Amino acid sequence: MYFVCRHCGEDFKPSPEDRELFEEGYTQKPEYCDECFRFLNGPPDLEYEQYSDADPGL
Repeated sequence: MYFVCRHCGEDFKPSPEDRELFEEGYTQKPEYCDECFRFLNGPPDLEYEQYSDADPGL
C-alpha cells in the first residue's frame, strides 16, 4: 500500500504500525511522507531571538 505525499508528490509507504492503524480505522490516511512531515511540523532551525542581522565584520 502506497500513498502520495501532498507536499512533495512522491509515493511513500507508511510504516507497518501506521498502516495497521489506518486499516483498522484508528487514523486517517497519511497526507505527508515522514521527511515532509518533520519539515512542516518540526521546530524551526533558527529562533527569532537567536537571529541577528548585524554585520559580524564591523
